[in-house]
Amino acid sequence: MGVGPSLAIGLAILAAAYCVWVWIRKADNRSSWVGFLSTTMAALVLVMLPTMIAIVLPLIDAVNHLASK
Repeated sequence: MGVGPSLAIGLAILAAAYCVWVWIRKADNRSSWVGFLSTTMAALVLVMLPTMIAIVLPLIDAVNHLASK
């Protein structure tokens, strides 16, 4: 649980640095960055999905407790 925020921040910084590097680099034979983008998005989904579930579960529990009162 404690590693999650630092991992997300680290991945975001790494992705931003790579995008800046690709943008600044002026080589004609540069390879496609679609693979990196898809990998980054997959990592983001894997990090954010448990976070979203952890946010929604207490809300569902609160609504269930309100309905039983």
